Amino acid sequence: MKKLFVIAVAMMAVFGFSVGAFAGEVCTTCKCPIGNVPCDPGSTGQDGVTPSCPYFDYESRAGYCYTTSSQSGIQESLRNCKVLFNVCECPDPDEFSSGATIGIRMTLLVDGQDGENGAYWTNPDTTNVIILEEFETEVDACAADTQPDTFGDVEYFSKDGTSKTPAGMGTVDCVIPVANQASVLCSVAGAGYQVDEANVTNKEHIWWIDIPYYRIDPNVLHNNELISVHIELLGDTTGGICSSCDVICECVFDLAYVCCIPGTSSSCIYYPYVLQQETGWTTGIALTNLDFTGASWSPSIVFTDADGTAFTATPTYTKGTVAFSVDGLVTDEGWSPAAGAGWLQVTLLDAMVDGYQYNMSLTNNLMFGAGVLPRPCGFPCPCK
Repeated sequence: MKKLFVIAVAMMAVFGFSVGAFAGEVCTTCKCPIGNVPCDPGSTGQDGVTPSCPYFDYESRAGYCYTTSSQSGIQESLRNCKVLFNVCECPDPDEFSSGATIGIRMTLLVDGQDGENGAYWTNPDTTNVIILEEFETEVDACAADTQPDTFGDVEYFSKDGTSKTPAGMGTVDCVIPVANQASVLCSVAGAGYQVDEANVTNKEHIWWIDIPYYRIDPNVLHNNELISVHIELLGDTTGGICSSCDVICECVFDLAYVCCIPGTSSSCIYYPYVLQQETGWTTGIALTNLDFTGASWSPSIVFTDADGTAFTATPTYTKGTVAFSVDGLVTDEGWSPAAGAGWLQVTLLDAMVDGYQYNMSLTNNLMFGAGVLPRPCGFPCPCK
């Protein structure tokens, strides 16, 4: 207890913080779920990236599963993905005195393990620096949208210190060659962010640190593995990749799970048991475009009959919520499926879709039936 008090007093001397500033974790985020990244190189549904070999960006969610709408209960417009590093929680406050140069090292982890395990740094925009900005409070950091400061140039390595070139977009199979398997990045010798008087005067102890783009090799990772980043701040006597780096503060932050998995909402849903041309029974279907803003939308609707024959329609709707019977759909589309039970899949690219199903008995004018919810399709990846 005495040691903790001494550290607290020392931090007050450097940054002028009160003891109450010690909130808990070194690294936090504003409002952002961990999320998932696709493990199928042929999948679609990501925003503005090459579907065959996308890179992933924690902050913008580029490449993440279902990036156009809600994920894990947080609506897109309300989500704020930033990694905030609280230097108040570091062991030695003297390391952050004005004039100190702070380097950085980041190591990608897979299920908590470092090394060449299928997750690697990539560099599609050729930027070779790690950017950051400093703030007095987390509220200020979460409201910001620019990071004018940097840790300077960085180099890329494998776990054993072998120099690597960051992975590019690669080929359709997304295999990442050994020469590009960079799991570690580190400030070059002498580089880093120099703490200035304004940081101390303004008590800017919350550092928003940008997480660079990364990629996975889906031939290696395809089973809901957890990708994390080990962030280490380095003292000004270190830099580059060295065996005795002076790590002055560190944290591990979770970035994503591998493979898009079913959630509360999906771009693809299915109804596993629907009826058509069934004496005495009918199935009603309701669909809701959860991202409806007034523009028309055209889902892909696939009905597969009991014989395994698939029939596809792409109707256009102008309302956010619509309803129809499967019998009516079959008639309107001119299909000739085998009578009886089948299943229905609905896919809506770039938006979330949800729905409801009601199987109703028509025998003897009885209004008897049961309602069920559809199931999310998940993502077409080889999750085992």
